[in-house]
Formats: sequence, C-alpha cells, structure tokens
Amino acid sequence: MSSNIEFKPNGIIALLTDFGVRDPFVGVMKGVILAHFPHARLIDLTHEIEPQDVQAAAFALQGAWRYFAEGTVFVAVVDPGVGSTRQVVYGIREGRLFIGPNNGILSYVLRADDPTWRLHVDKFSLPDRSFTFHGRDIFAPAAAKLAQGYPPEFAGDALEHLQSIDRPKPKLDRDGSLLGEVVSMDRFGNLITTIAREDLRAFGGSSTDGLVVSIAKRNVGIIRHTYAEGLPGEPLALVNSLGHLEIAVRDGNASKTLSLARGAEIRVHRRS
Repeated sequence: MSSNIEFKPNGIIALLTDFGVRDPFVGVMKGVILAHFPHARLIDLTHEIEPQDVQAAAFALQGAWRYFAEGTVFVAVVDPGVGSTRQVVYGIREGRLFIGPNNGILSYVLRADDPTWRLHVDKFSLPDRSFTFHGRDIFAPAAAKLAQGYPPEFAGDALEHLQSIDRPKPKLDRDGSLLGEVVSMDRFGNLITTIAREDLRAFGGSSTDGLVVSIAKRNVGIIRHTYAEGLPGEPLALVNSLGHLEIAVRDGNASKTLSLARGAEIRVHRRS
C-alpha cells in the first residue's frame, strides 16, 4: 500500500446508489450528511443504477471520478450484502476519497498501491443502526466526517484485501478482430461497451477511419463522431463522452431496436 495518504477535503460529496428517486432513501442520506456537516456540497452522481448491479456501479464510478476536483468524497452504495459481515471500506486515489461496501464496487477505481482501510463502523454509525439501510446509518455519517477533515488513517484499519470483480476486457479474436461486449446501457438505450478509445488506438492506430463495427453479428459500419451522422432509426457506432465505444440509434433506443442488453458481443474489424 502506498504511503501517500494526502487528502485535503473540499466539502464536495458525490453520491452513487441504486436507490432510485421515488422513495425517500436518497433524501434521508442527504439529511444525515447535512446534519453532521451542514456546509457539505452534495452531488447526485446517479441513483439509477439497476438494483444490486455492483458491476454497473463500478463502471459508472470509473468513468466519472476524474471529472471531480481533488478533495471530493465519493459515496458508492450498491450493497446486496447490507447487514452481513461484509466490510465498509474506503481508499484514496489521486486526492479523491472513495467509500463503499467491500463488494467490488470500488475495485475499478482503487489500485493495488492506493491506500485503503476498513472503516471503524461503530465509531461513525448512527446510534440505532439498522440491518437494511447502511447508506443512512453508516456511509452518510462516515462520509460527512471524512469530508470535514477527519484523518482517513485514524478512521479505520489498513485493509488487507479489497474485494474485486471481473472487469471485462476486449481481446483479439482468432479472426483478427477486436472482441468486446456490452457492459451497460444508459437511459437513452445506448449500448456502452468494454472497448475504450485506448483499445481502438492500440488496434487501429491513431485514427479510427480504417475500422468498422459489428454487434451481435450485425454490421454497424464505420465509427462516427456524432449521433447526427447516423440515419434516423439506424444503429451507429461512436466513442462516447466517457471514452468507450458505444452503439446508439439516432432518434431511437439501441437496446430496444436491436433487442440487445449487457453481454452482447461487439467486434471491431480493420477495413480491407
């Protein structure tokens, strides 16, 4: 573990959950944070992760954290094991602090040499801690304290093992194509894949002009720059704002149009 644990909180707390916004859960979490830290600045990263989808949460956090200033505290609560013996963990990467359950949700962000800890739960939780709402009873008060400047190295013990989840990575297939898969869908129905801009550069060079894309054996064509370059109702491929290859349908929903979901196969070929 790295000895660099410098963290200078800026008062921003970014929340990522699968709670949705219909129920009062997110509001209650915010209320607890503000009760402990009235000057906190709260940002809803997303609360629309599919229920219990830890991998989708890890992927969303991976794509977003770099756009926040150093000193931000990220609270990631997608927690199928709430109330069990799973640990509450936190760590620091490049001046940002991340806290969540030890179920792999932080494993796409925190690296092996980043400092990580197991939270002293009893020290930070609300007095009447429930078995089913640790977002309110543990994560919210702990995040508030850490965002106020409570020293991370005194809030827990060094973590022996950060739980990880498989990160699907593209690979070269036997036919010479770059093979990946759909890893998530956004609310527009765009299919976001495991193939990143860096993978495309390594595969095809600095330009994507010589590459064509197929998904589930359907030809999509060349990689576009904008949604407007596609024909209405037709699928197109582009690199999205988070740097990943995406399949979209102009003026439509790619997931519904193509009847595809997470795990669908995507291939990038070099044009002959």
